[in-house]
Amino acid sequence: MLRAHPGLIALPGGTSPGLLFDVLARTEARWPGQIVTLTDERWVSARAPASNARTLQNHLFVAQGRAARFLPLKTAHATPRAAEARIGAALARAGPLTLCVLGMGEDGHIASLFPGDAPALKARGGAVAVHAPQAAGAAARLSLSLRTILSARLIVIFLRGREKLAALRRWLDPAAPESPVRTLVRARRGPLWVSWAP
Repeated sequence: MLRAHPGLIALPGGTSPGLLFDVLARTEARWPGQIVTLTDERWVSARAPASNARTLQNHLFVAQGRAARFLPLKTAHATPRAAEARIGAALARAGPLTLCVLGMGEDGHIASLFPGDAPALKARGGAVAVHAPQAAGAAARLSLSLRTILSARLIVIFLRGREKLAALRRWLDPAAPESPVRTLVRARRGPLWVSWAP
């Protein structure tokens, strides 16, 4: 996919994709024409252990992956809310989203779209959505909106571990309550793949 369609791709954060990024960094993809962004980001320094950008720097932007251009979601703005318009404009300039790789939490969240985020999941306008911290000391987050994710030419849900696979099956059961991953699957009209590794 990367070799055939260079352009804008969105990759997940967290700890699970590290091995995936290690492999991608060494592929013969057309990295010089590739723009890479994140599906979501915590509003922390790019050097902080919790930064998703830090994971990309350590695992993807090495070897051949070093030739890709990075479009970060984190800016110098004090809050993600203040950065919404600028990030939305930057994503629009980068062009259509070719590939969006999503992780999934056991609670059914994708990117930083969590259960209970009804406004973010139903929004039809912006390219990004803000997730306010739910616990003391937690960082606010900026996420691609559901609209932006659904615009991707290809969506891949990347899972590692039997627990995540069981969680996906549980959330996609017809009797399951609504969740972000269920909303995504029901709204998707184009290709959506699930990639799973034990």
